[in-house]
Amino acid sequence: MKTKNSQFKPSGDSVLFLGDAREELARELLAILEKVISARSGRDAYYILVHSRKHPFMQGVLRTVITILDAQPPKMLGTVCFRVDNRAGRAERLWVLPLDIPRSAALVTSEWAPSVADDVVGIPIILS
Repeated sequence: MKTKNSQFKPSGDSVLFLGDAREELARELLAILEKVISARSGRDAYYILVHSRKHPFMQGVLRTVITILDAQPPKMLGTVCFRVDNRAGRAERLWVLPLDIPRSAALVTSEWAPSVADDVVGIPIILS
């Protein structure tokens, strides 16, 4: 399989190499964001919230969900948020919050951490 800006890779639809999925998702998101931003040109500032959701009919497939908001949404795990101001010609990424953060097995514990729990009180979680 050969992707744009990459070296030749063996063919096969089921073969994914390290970073390929991430690169394709980033390209897809960029294309969608460009369409949204051009469609809303000349409008006041707005927010674009991105998250993924399981496809309702296809097992093992995720769909990218784009939501356009006039007000800044609350920070939610599993989301990416952008603020776009077409009039000023400015777009900024406000946050990227993963559903889970990979960590070393040495750091994993079954003990409850009250300080961590207190920090996330009130942060909604999108369940897909």
